[in-house]
Amino acid sequence: MTNAALFIDGSNFYNRLKDLDIRNTAQFDYRGLAEWLARGRPLTYCGYYVGVVRAKPGDPKAEAMKNQQVNLFNNLQSKRQRFVVQRGYIMENRGVYHEKGVDVKIAVDLLVGAYEDRYDT
Repeated sequence: MTNAALFIDGSNFYNRLKDLDIRNTAQFDYRGLAEWLARGRPLTYCGYYVGVVRAKPGDPKAEAMKNQQVNLFNNLQSKRQRFVVQRGYIMENRGVYHEKGVDVKIAVDLLVGAYEDRYDT
């Protein structure tokens, strides 16, 4: 039987869940989705890649976003979900925020896993 690995771009996935009107993304069943996608194949790796929210002191919106992300990370890393959280960072440029380092981490982990024969799919 072939082994499977799952690599989730957290920012894109979060926005898709919002588009589908799924609001409590911190408690989403990520493991259930991974197993459904694996279609019975053993999952050797489940990674969630995302830029980390850093809250500016005194900014209630940023504090709420940071707390929500901490809850998400706790859920993903729980014994039930068993995801590895790979953190990038978020950079501000003239009031626009950009996620940095996430795509490169996904690509590196994907290639290293393939080279080391950790998964087939």
